[in-house]
Amino acid sequence: MKLYEQYIKDRFDLSAFGIEKGERRSDYFCTPKGAKILGWTGVDGIHYCVIGSLGETVFAIQPMGDYGRHVFPVAKSFDDFLRLLMACGHEAYLEQAHAWTRERYDAYAAENPISDEAGEGIRYFREQYRLTPMPDPYEYLKAIYEGFDYGSIPYKAGYHEMFPDEAYAAKAPKEWRVYFSLGGKGVGSERAGAEIPIGASFFWNGCEWYIPSAYSCAKGLVLDLFAEVNKEAADRFFDTWDWIREYGSPEEIEAWQAKDPMTMDFEVSATVNGRPMAQGAALGATHVRGRNEHQWELADEAIAHYGIDAEKYLIWRRVSFPWATKAKPAIKSLCLRLVSRPSAVYGMRFCVQGSGEEIVFTHPITGKEHRLTVCTYEDHELRWGNAPTASPVYFTEMNYTLSPELSGHQLQISDREKSVVGGHPTPDKAGSDFESAIAVIGGADGPTAVCVGAKQGTPEIHAVCSSLRSSQHTQITWQMIFREKTTEDLHVMLISENPAVRS
Repeated sequence: MKLYEQYIKDRFDLSAFGIEKGERRSDYFCTPKGAKILGWTGVDGIHYCVIGSLGETVFAIQPMGDYGRHVFPVAKSFDDFLRLLMACGHEAYLEQAHAWTRERYDAYAAENPISDEAGEGIRYFREQYRLTPMPDPYEYLKAIYEGFDYGSIPYKAGYHEMFPDEAYAAKAPKEWRVYFSLGGKGVGSERAGAEIPIGASFFWNGCEWYIPSAYSCAKGLVLDLFAEVNKEAADRFFDTWDWIREYGSPEEIEAWQAKDPMTMDFEVSATVNGRPMAQGAALGATHVRGRNEHQWELADEAIAHYGIDAEKYLIWRRVSFPWATKAKPAIKSLCLRLVSRPSAVYGMRFCVQGSGEEIVFTHPITGKEHRLTVCTYEDHELRWGNAPTASPVYFTEMNYTLSPELSGHQLQISDREKSVVGGHPTPDKAGSDFESAIAVIGGADGPTAVCVGAKQGTPEIHAVCSSLRSSQHTQITWQMIFREKTTEDLHVMLISENPAVRS
């Protein structure tokens, strides 16, 4: 008797590996016709089966998965299925490894050693059935997932009708068109641009960049840009981010978000035939398979059109440049300039007791020592609303100098707490010509910012306001946020009358 047949008859215990016996049939919409259920994980309806029309192959079924991938293979036979469980110690590897890198797989294995209960199961299979653990389960699982014909899955009637858009897209690929308005469809009678193959690649800002094509439209030029992010760095961020997002403090969440390698703040400008063209509109997305929050249909279409490996971690941007001439020119030369905006780095937090206090700090990027001197430190009261009985709210205004000087673009200081109502008071008149002014900006719901001016002098006086509070004389914890440009601008020649000049 084959091992699979013995399991179907006796249903020996696989609970040590995360698989419970459960029901022998499934009512899930994505369970294929002819499926024989092997067991259930107890999470999100995930279960395992063999399909009568597809031989001995063992499949995982994920009701929460994507269209066309709700069912996917994990083992060529039931024997291999058990050998994979022996090698991994838990079924979670089998239904997730296809979306992981080798590094992430190894890290998960290091953090989740095989349990004592699974160890007993492994010894049982080794002694009772002479099975040995699969030598390289990761490569096995990736190969079977990527090499399978998913059109052979016999889904139940009505499955494809549940996903009409996805089903249509799978059968009838869209005609590729790019418009100056940047969307997947033109606006009004807008015509698609003429594609100009570029095929340029280069390294900048820690990423490999690829510019496959430009598009000459009636109103201007459109470019598609892709940046490939290092997978290992991104996975390390995601693994920590998942924990911080759930358990971290607001400060930890905000600081960690600033480290996201899938976020890049940059500007693009172009020069056509020697004439500068400023960036017009732009759109984009990040693409990380298995993390739906980072995916977008238009980006996926672009990746497929250009034949880019969809397993890569990608930043995609589509940008437009209005023509600098009255008529659309014949493009003889095209140069692109990439400019990285200053990045945010969180520095020290501090509290202030009053005027005259000095705070010495070290710039986390340059390593230089600076001194913050508090000029004035005052509490203010506001009446929130027009009624005479309206409750007051309070905020603290701090005026200060810096030595050596740092501009407001280089250093931002903010209150770590949120306002109890409305917005966050924001002074924007520090260093103005008038001695002192307070303006309330807002609408019917009350002020959203308090703008404070300070007497002009040397050194420059900076000003900042705390959040709005319900009580006076509250100790404020201030946060320093530094912004410095860490990447040099890059000029790339994409089209040149002289081929030797092209980058």
